[in-house]
Amino acid sequence: MKLTVISLLFAIAALTAACSEIPFDGDHYKIISFADPSFRERITPYFDANGDGYVSIHEAENGRMVPYGESGYIKVVMDCDNIDGDHTVITSVNELRYFKNVEVLRFGGNDISGTLDLRMLKQLDEIYFTGNGGIQKIILNNSVRETIVIEVDGGTEIEYYTDPEDEPEI
Repeated sequence: MKLTVISLLFAIAALTAACSEIPFDGDHYKIISFADPSFRERITPYFDANGDGYVSIHEAENGRMVPYGESGYIKVVMDCDNIDGDHTVITSVNELRYFKNVEVLRFGGNDISGTLDLRMLKQLDEIYFTGNGGIQKIILNNSVRETIVIEVDGGTEIEYYTDPEDEPEI
């Protein structure tokens, strides 16, 4: 019995030493708390990689790639369109900032309003926010300006933000 306890202690010590060499960001695996349960409900099936019913920051940053569009290019897509009215209406998408690798946002026909700050989403190729009626401004990262497809309601201001880290040195 004594030998087993000592062996167990050595095993725990070795495991602890090995784990201390692995960098770990505790926030990376935190579950995202969504302000709008409809938004969480719509995206969880597409971003919940471990099947626990929640979306962690890690899962949000590493969304799965799917064939998209007529060309079939593989992209990270967040499709929350409600143009047909078949889904619960989404009113808040504040948590989009966690989905850094998303390339396509489809949110037509919801009830999103105010300013959407999407500058953390540097991989965007397409955004669709028509039929929301209350979006005044969308802020995008300057790095996507030349390639992005934007469909929004008339009167929506598009602002491009230049990240100071992306500025060339003079």
